[in-house]
Amino acid sequence: MLGLLLAALSLEPPLPGVRINKALRAAHSRRETDRLVAEGRVLVNGERAVAGARLARGDTVQLDGVVFDWERLNPDEGERAAFVYVKYNKPKGVTCTTDLRVRRNIISSLGALPGVRDRIFPVGRLDKDSTGLILLTSDGGIVNRLLRRSEQKAKRYVVDVASAPSAAQLRRLREGVVITTVAQRDGVSKPLTAPTAPCTVDDLGGGRLRFEISEGRNRQIRRMVEAVGLGEVRRLHRVAFAGVGLEGCEKPGAYAFLSEGERSALGLEPGG
Repeated sequence: MLGLLLAALSLEPPLPGVRINKALRAAHSRRETDRLVAEGRVLVNGERAVAGARLARGDTVQLDGVVFDWERLNPDEGERAAFVYVKYNKPKGVTCTTDLRVRRNIISSLGALPGVRDRIFPVGRLDKDSTGLILLTSDGGIVNRLLRRSEQKAKRYVVDVASAPSAAQLRRLREGVVITTVAQRDGVSKPLTAPTAPCTVDDLGGGRLRFEISEGRNRQIRRMVEAVGLGEVRRLHRVAFAGVGLEGCEKPGAYAFLSEGERSALGLEPGG
């Protein structure tokens, strides 16, 4: 027994450095990082990265030609990274992707932020044709928490439809309608047919509705409107998410760093 214990204690120490698919975790899951590495989109010190590579302090990492400040986002024990939290009034035609090869991607459309060196990325997404509030951050730790279904984070939209809804159509929207959307699981897209959860829908008059939903299914509101016979959505504008609104960035294309009150609404430490 003693011999087995001594053998266990003599195991080789862990390898030094940070595994590359862990170093990029602030913006990408390990599986996504492995894919980016396999596609040749990640460089370490100017050389194409290889799967399983480990990074040492001082190594330079580039993703799609942009330097990724992995050290700051992977602090040593006892240190704490100062993450960036931004809200952006997304204009129509902007795609919520960090892939700089995509025309009018959200990172290029937002542009450089003063004093920010970190790679930032959107929390969730808005359709290309939709406008309004979207959050961006360098803090990968909050993304899943904010988008997790169990968190029930409210999203509020103002939606223009083709005709004024009837009382029956409003009731169906509020109680839930069966729609088919595309769901992502383990990197595979699959159709999902299911009723929507009950939500709040207010008739603002003139074919304008205000939705407040906690789900985040693909093109959900557009499909709900079509399902009850109101035709295609003419305009979909998000005005609030998880207690954060468009105050300070009311014009399309404007942005603002989150205030301490807004960070608190998201469950973040003030100033952290």
